[in-house]
Amino acid sequence: MKFWSTVFWLFVFPRVIFSQDERVFRKNILYFKEQKSEAQRPSLPSLHVESKPYLYDLDQNGLEESFKIMKTDGQDWFQIIDHNGRMLYELKLNSQGAESRLDKVKIIQLSQTHKCLILFFYEGKTQGKRFEATARIYTIAFRNQLTDFVATEGPHIFHEKRTQVDQYLSRDFRVEAIDLDKDETKEIIVHYNGIQRILRFNQQKWLRL
Repeated sequence: MKFWSTVFWLFVFPRVIFSQDERVFRKNILYFKEQKSEAQRPSLPSLHVESKPYLYDLDQNGLEESFKIMKTDGQDWFQIIDHNGRMLYELKLNSQGAESRLDKVKIIQLSQTHKCLILFFYEGKTQGKRFEATARIYTIAFRNQLTDFVATEGPHIFHEKRTQVDQYLSRDFRVEAIDLDKDETKEIIVHYNGIQRILRFNQQKWLRL
């Protein structure tokens, strides 16, 4: 499977690098616009910020879809929008502390019928008597025709903390997509030394092994 290798620089979105199947979102050049929210959510938010859309032809039909990163009253959201401006899917990303952000999105061909977005989400940090910061992945599987979206919250991929006795711990996990059982559907593997977590998609839902 051949993946994209073009590099784009955008002024309204984080730096995006097309390297194999990877889309990289960098916070350093992400410019948010503040606006009042009209979203149909339980209560009217006091603050809503969002990135401008990042365009990409997900189903390769010549019409570009778009991604948006949004933050509403401290809550992070990720949206997929079709070429007509209709929202195809929205996913809530659960933050655990300050400075939460979506760092990277990786697009893979999961099987002959499905693609997958792997979201690399920094959950934030807490500081006080003890410092701690974490990141995890989210996976969104969907048919090549942009239907039947199925998402799950995946395992942690980063953990950093400093204890009260000034002990420091840091784990940075690797994330790979490999067809382990040769059934023509890739598993998502998160591993660090002897620790391994596996996500498997069975065409209807995600299973954690």
